[in-house]
Amino acid sequence: MRCLTSKIASTRSIKTSTAKMVKTPLRASNCFHGMRAFQVTSKRKTYLNSRTQLNKITFLQFPLNDALAHITQPRWFLDLNLNFDINKHLAMVLHYDQNIDYYRPLPIDTYFYNLNLGFQLKW
Repeated sequence: MRCLTSKIASTRSIKTSTAKMVKTPLRASNCFHGMRAFQVTSKRKTYLNSRTQLNKITFLQFPLNDALAHITQPRWFLDLNLNFDINKHLAMVLHYDQNIDYYRPLPIDTYFYNLNLGFQLKW
């Protein structure tokens, strides 16, 4: 696999619950076998208040195969998690992810998404 990761999104700072900054390296992922691509990736964790946090992972990928013939057929992946702590041992989780891909090797839908709502037990 040969994927080119953009230089502008090589690392991002993520604030952890202990209020220290952690540098998290980002890497190219989800490339087709033999596909060359330019990819921009972003990861973010945001605390909306003391009991609610929002996590986001997204990447945008442009294929570079066949002398840039498919550069206008990008792939966009988005993954969102909203965690709400009800108490110390119980949390409610809302999860949404989507994938839009115009350069598919298989005959499946160009757009699909998933939405889940659940509860999380923590000990």
